[in-house]
Amino acid sequence: MTRLEQRRIKKRMYSWWMVIILAAIAYIFLVNTYDVYIKYKESKSNILGLEEKYEESLKRQGELEDNISWLSSDRGVEEEIREKFNVVKDGEEVVVIVGNNGVTEIEDVEESGFFTDIWESFKEIFR
Repeated sequence: MTRLEQRRIKKRMYSWWMVIILAAIAYIFLVNTYDVYIKYKESKSNILGLEEKYEESLKRQGELEDNISWLSSDRGVEEEIREKFNVVKDGEEVVVIVGNNGVTEIEDVEESGFFTDIWESFKEIFR
């Protein structure tokens, strides 16, 4: 290869067209890399969410296994029946305790006349 041919090749390699083509290829690579990065971040957050759900389901499974073992015993079945159906065994007595929850206090109410009500309404206007 002569120097003239080397200059032509070098001139073509460093021309504006070649720079534009290489920039376009680099842009395409960057866009695709960014898309992969976004998918990676989404996948990572999905994995974290699924791990949390898995831990919750393991905890729930342990609770359910405890309930199953409790209900497998005679005492557990008896307590569950007593609680759900409000029953007692033969020979047992039921004691009902009534609290003050239903009692309300009665307040003294001052009775007022017609003119007193009008006067109070009139005073409320100017407050």
